[in-house]
Amino acid sequence: MTSPDQSVIRLRSPRDVLATVPRLLGYRPRDSVVLLSVHAGARASTLRFDLPPASAGGQAVSAITGMLCRLPHVEAVVVAIYTDEAFEAESPPQRALAALLAEQLDRGGFRVHDVLCVAADGWARYSDGARHPLGELDMPAPGDPGGEAIADDIAELAAMIAADVEAALPRRRRPAGLLLVAYDHWLRGQSSIAARLLDRAIELDPSNRAARRLRAALDEGVLPDSAFDLPRSG
Repeated sequence: MTSPDQSVIRLRSPRDVLATVPRLLGYRPRDSVVLLSVHAGARASTLRFDLPPASAGGQAVSAITGMLCRLPHVEAVVVAIYTDEAFEAESPPQRALAALLAEQLDRGGFRVHDVLCVAADGWARYSDGARHPLGELDMPAPGDPGGEAIADDIAELAAMIAADVEAALPRRRRPAGLLLVAYDHWLRGQSSIAARLLDRAIELDPSNRAARRLRAALDEGVLPDSAFDLPRSG
């Protein structure tokens, strides 16, 4: 889960939402389900999940809904599905998953503002299916100053973070440094990044038991309560 900084970004359209998601995550999601949740006080948070295979769609949707239930005061949700699949007969892919998500979230008492798709050859709202060019998403939303480096994917972002940690520390302290940074990301709900940092720490020091224990917890899907805290405004 990640949250935006104190910049006031105005999301006036589905395009604005999709243009902003990579900034909130720090990378361009692929094969992912991203939930942008709006909370009381106009604060927002994001949840990202791996795109599930069709055979596990129901189980994944239940897990996603359960995770969203742990967030406080959710007023509305926008769902964005990212896939490497292309449109079929001018229809966005992953329609079954989109419908299941919208239905389950509605049953859970969440107001689903929109369900969007970013495919290999365009983006669309599932409600109308009209395909738009991916190039439209390159322009920042109103209020977003842009200019920030966005990683191409989560692996690149984790590698960038690891490189910064290792450059700042002597060799013998790098595994511990990576563990601390991974722990911080885990506390904030960024388990996918934490896992990659832990893998690097274990690669540098296979005997690091703390890194191995935390990595095992991540494999079990364990998240601390702090992962669901929202930043205070102001």
